Parts: sequence; structure tokens; C-alpha cells
Amino acid sequence: MTTTERGILDIKEPDLENLDSPFPGREHRLYLAITNKCNRACPFCSMHSKLDGSTFLSLELLPTFIPEDGIFQVQIEGGEPLLHPNFIDILLHYHSHPRCSKVLTCTNGTMFPFKKRNGMINARETHELMDMFFKDIPVDVTFKLSLNYFLLEADPDLFERAKLFLDYCESTGRHVIFNLRKRGNSSRDIDAGLDMLLEEHGLVDRANSFFLQRYGRNSRDPDAQVPHLVGTNFTLINPDGSTWGNHLINRSEAMRGLS
Repeated sequence: MTTTERGILDIKEPDLENLDSPFPGREHRLYLAITNKCNRACPFCSMHSKLDGSTFLSLELLPTFIPEDGIFQVQIEGGEPLLHPNFIDILLHYHSHPRCSKVLTCTNGTMFPFKKRNGMINARETHELMDMFFKDIPVDVTFKLSLNYFLLEADPDLFERAKLFLDYCESTGRHVIFNLRKRGNSSRDIDAGLDMLLEEHGLVDRANSFFLQRYGRNSRDPDAQVPHLVGTNFTLINPDGSTWGNHLINRSEAMRGLS
């Protein structure tokens, strides 16, 4: 158990078969939410992301989050982090630090360029656009791409885009992990449909499947899992510069209060 200001959360053992699992001994990780602005604002968002969010992490604060000693990792998140006007600068700031071993970015993928012709995504032209989009992003940065029912409703070709992005990453040596978020008991048909799409598009081996937890905008969902932690060697940081240790719920509630 770990105590937070709002109670006690269970700590679950990491599933070492999951991609990017917080295995014992993993370096300290900064979970850095750089904005609360999002262009989707999923109804179950644990971060209370907003379509009209206006809080963006200041570049001046970036050095203050770096641990005093030891190797560390950084996961850039949001909101939708690619909406931050200085996303590349933030990414490169940490990527270039001699003690930073890994940089990851969580995204809904909507900012990635996909070229359509006659209603179909053109793979060749999309690849060329991706080359331009990623030209300043180091090849070893891992992208964690969200997949869920709400994103699918907004973008019916969500899984086709995911497959094309996987193909692009594999052809260029980049890294991608798909995070499939499922709803639980009363939505088993929806969850099964997502699993089927994942398999049909050949994404299973590069995906983690999670059930939504009961906090954030999803705090009243009876089907959601009780909030818990997987590992504790991390620091949560919000786009106003506030730090929350590993206090998952408190961090989420603080995000709700941001403009």
C-alpha cells in the first residue's frame, strides 16, 4: 500500500510481459504532463484534459525536474503533448541530458500526418510526410499511441492509421507501443471489438491492453478498476510545474483545476 492525501492505493506487481513494464530496478521516471489541452478530451480521461485547455509547461522549469543524481527517464504526456508549441524543445532538452536513458511520448496520434486520396490513406505519401514530421525527433524516442472506443468513434480509420504508423516505425527504426484502453464488464462487446481490430491490423505484438481505472473523469464508472499503482519509482509533474510524487489521484484532481 502507498498512502496519499486522499487515502491508500494498492501497489500491484508489474506484468513483465507488458511493453515498457516498470520492472524492478528500472530508472526513476518523470511523468511530465506538458499541457492540459487536448483535441479529443476523452470522457474517461484520467488527466481532465480539455479542448480549451490553456496551461502549457514553461521551458524555464525543465531543469528543475531533473533528479539530483542517477539515471532517469522521461515520459512526456498531456493533454495531447504535441499541441504544446515547444514540444520538440522539451523533448530535446531531456533527450540530450547525459543522465537521461529514455524519452517516451504518449499521444493520441491525431497530429501525425496522413495523406488521403479518394478517401483512402496513401501509404507512400504518408511515409514522405512522416519523414518531414519526425525529422527533428531522435529515432530512439518511443511513442505510446492510445487506442480506445472514443478515439475510434472520432476517427473510424484509427486502426488503419495505427498500422501505417507501425509500418513507418519499423521501416525507419523508430519505436512505438500501442496502449489499448478497455472499459470493462458492461462494455464487453465494445472491448471485444477493439481486441478484434487490434488483431486484424497486426498490432497485438506491439500493444498493451489496460482496463480504465476509476479516477479522473472516470471516477463514477462502476465498471472501471479500482485505482492502483504499478511501481512507485516515479514522479508525476503537471503543466503548471507542480510535482506530485507518486500521488496518482491528487495529481489528477490538480489537473482538473487548471484553466
